[in-house]
Amino acid sequence: MSAARVFFTLDYAGRGEDVALLDGGLNKWLSEQRPVFTGPPRRVAESDFVVRPHREIVVRLSKMRMMVGCAGGHDDDIAIVDARSPSEYIGAVPGAGIVNAGHIDYAINVPWNENLTGGETPVFRSIADLRALYRSAGINDDATIVLYCRTGTQACVNYFVLRSLGRDVHLYDGSYIEWSSRSIDVASLRGSAHDRCDQ
Repeated sequence: MSAARVFFTLDYAGRGEDVALLDGGLNKWLSEQRPVFTGPPRRVAESDFVVRPHREIVVRLSKMRMMVGCAGGHDDDIAIVDARSPSEYIGAVPGAGIVNAGHIDYAINVPWNENLTGGETPVFRSIADLRALYRSAGINDDATIVLYCRTGTQACVNYFVLRSLGRDVHLYDGSYIEWSSRSIDVASLRGSAHDRCDQ
């Protein structure tokens, strides 16, 4: 999760194309008896890195409200994905800091760890399996996908996968900890968003 969050941050900064994740992490690296070093890292040369933020990949609360309204109007071009566990999604386990347990209306639950294989050292599932995972969840192949979790970290695993699959994907960074603290009338969102869903 932490590595995926770093990927998202660098993608936001405009360098996503230059970043990769080590599949299986350090545990898999060590299990394959690959070399490791204990000394200080080699000196890295200074660069002229310029941040060119991709602000469009971050969804703020106001836009999230509009997108929920669009999804509520049965707009198949927008998919809202909750990356938390099923127990958090249904509200059985609220999660730390959550005011109102449950999920954002019209959200589909695709837990972050479903992107990975099981076992002691999980790795990402195959490309074919990952495509099938999101299709089986009922997500249109051409849909704009908005991800969230509790605080915006778990969903970054889904973000990395969907970005790798070439999908149009965004992160609601305030996530459910923000959403659950607000009183939101979903019926009114459907009405107010009606004329903006095609924009």
